[in-house]
Amino acid sequence: MSDLHRLNVYVAGNPLCSRDEIRSFMDYVIDNSPWLYLETDWLDELENSPKREEMPLEAYYNARIMTAHEDLRAVAECNVMVLFDAPIQSWGIYVELGAALAAGKKVIVVNPSYLQVFYYHANVIVVENAGQAKDRLADLHAIETFAAGD
Repeated sequence: MSDLHRLNVYVAGNPLCSRDEIRSFMDYVIDNSPWLYLETDWLDELENSPKREEMPLEAYYNARIMTAHEDLRAVAECNVMVLFDAPIQSWGIYVELGAALAAGKKVIVVNPSYLQVFYYHANVIVVENAGQAKDRLADLHAIETFAAGD
């Protein structure tokens, strides 16, 4: 299968709110290769990285800068972003949402706590749960494959 027919997926969310759901969805993407590809497993990196109190302040800041660059690189390279909305403030997911929309990416928003204005964007698909997000990924893959003539 060529890369043209593979959906590169970036999963965004607040692990304080929905860690298990995010992990399960990332595992689903990994398990459904080659038609899906997980751009980055930031949750694994987050869980296995040193904590702030375990490293010098400058090293911590440098690590956070690298994480921000990596997350935006992954958003830029994905075909589809799946965003698990957070009922508490989570500024990072909205930066990622803006980057994805500015780059013309499709975004699937899972279980929005409220419909903020950008959820009405033409490239946004709002779903109630992870199962519906999986169905929309399959739909988008079918559309990409059909458009390519396969």
